[in-house]
Amino acid sequence: MKMNITAKHLAFFAALALVGGVFGGFLAQNYGDADKGLAGVTDKVYIEESSMIAAVKAVSPAVVGITTSNSPANGGVGSGGSGFIIADILEEGLVVTNQHVVDDPEANYSVTLPDGHIFNVITIYVDEINDLAVLKVADHKSNPPWTLPAVTLGDSDSIQIGQRVLAMGRSLAIHENVATTGIIGSTHRSLTASGLQGEKSLSNLIQTDAAINKGNSGGPLVNMHGEVIGINTALESTQGLVSFAIPINTLKDFLESLDQQVK
Repeated sequence: MKMNITAKHLAFFAALALVGGVFGGFLAQNYGDADKGLAGVTDKVYIEESSMIAAVKAVSPAVVGITTSNSPANGGVGSGGSGFIIADILEEGLVVTNQHVVDDPEANYSVTLPDGHIFNVITIYVDEINDLAVLKVADHKSNPPWTLPAVTLGDSDSIQIGQRVLAMGRSLAIHENVATTGIIGSTHRSLTASGLQGEKSLSNLIQTDAAINKGNSGGPLVNMHGEVIGINTALESTQGLVSFAIPINTLKDFLESLDQQVK
């Protein structure tokens, strides 16, 4: 069956299309656009960015600065690095960092929390092979801090190449915590690092392109769940600013051996 379309029909369909287009555009602009709210204001939510922000907020209160003002091995010049507070596995007030951050046996070290509180380092437990140190801290009256924020330790055996991570630490230049982001590029890496006590060979390291800034050594490498999976230890600038971290399970083994010694 044929339908004869007259000029009146054409005018009617054109008017209908115009009205439909305007109404449809109104709905898309005010109700149907996934990127906009009812008032047409952009309200985008990026899940990955939200995870990063949440991870930084979870870990940052327990990231500390470690400094000394009288390092004989360093010519009397003050030096320092970063660290993070762990739950009281052995005693009250334990801070994890790199051994090379506290490798002057004649220096006096102190730990500064993000809220400005300063504690003296009274005992240093060292794992020289893996460049690890665990510090026991106390206040100026030698009293251990009973309540401190602590990080959550993850599982470095379950990390994946390409996984997003955050490198956190205390910037010596501006005296506050900073965070950089990148991915895990490789695992089980080896390198030779230099310190006050000479060169040291490290193995089983995590490689990442998350930048380690000046003063970030000893800070935590964090996954998107806010768990610490490594300890930032070195930066290899000749390979395109590649960073390295000690797996957190290496720290767990060290803590277990310390627990056996204390008992």
